[in-house]
Amino acid sequence: MRLLTRLVYSGIILLSCGLIAAFVVVNNTPASVHLWPSDTQITAEIWVFILGAFASGMLVGGLFIWTKLLSLRTRLWARDRQLAKLHASLEEAEKKSDDALMLERPDQA
Repeated sequence: MRLLTRLVYSGIILLSCGLIAAFVVVNNTPASVHLWPSDTQITAEIWVFILGAFASGMLVGGLFIWTKLLSLRTRLWARDRQLAKLHASLEEAEKKSDDALMLERPDQA
């Protein structure tokens, strides 16, 4: 099963690399981007801008997901601490209950 998933992932990665390579080869027309607040102009092939926008979108999306997961993990850690305290108090209550039962029936000791 592990080999099958690795083969599938490898196939997806190779297919993605092939599609990106084809995209780069086909879209080699130069394009100019004017940056609005200043008079700066950047000229590069169009695939540079498109893949750059895609990569920056992935980074921003990943940042949003990471911050959401971080808040979920902090809540999970708080619940884990609360659960550990509850387990400790339950064990203590069971021990006190066992001790009380032993005191009530000294003949079975």
